[in-house]
Amino acid sequence: MIIITATFAQAFSGSGHAMSIVSALILWRFIMGVGVGGDHPLSAVIASEFAPRRNRGRLMTTVFTAQGWGNFGTALTNPVCLEIGDTQVEIYHLSTQLPP
Repeated sequence: MIIITATFAQAFSGSGHAMSIVSALILWRFIMGVGVGGDHPLSAVIASEFAPRRNRGRLMTTVFTAQGWGNFGTALTNPVCLEIGDTQVEIYHLSTQLPP
């Protein structure tokens, strides 16, 4: 729920009198990082507990490989978004480069 809430909050963030859009994105990105940090170990536990014994190693490998492919996809997508040159895209790119 934390990841979903923070993702939608990032998508609908805007600037206001009290906070700029960069500050809002940094805040929601941090909250999403807390959710992802809790989900990362749980995905391995769920895969190992509920998998049949003969498929357990294969499923554990799949879980951690999928996370790596997600990081790789992000690394490929961000330069393409920067080439678009839209201000909102550049702000989002800068906010995703901050550690969660």
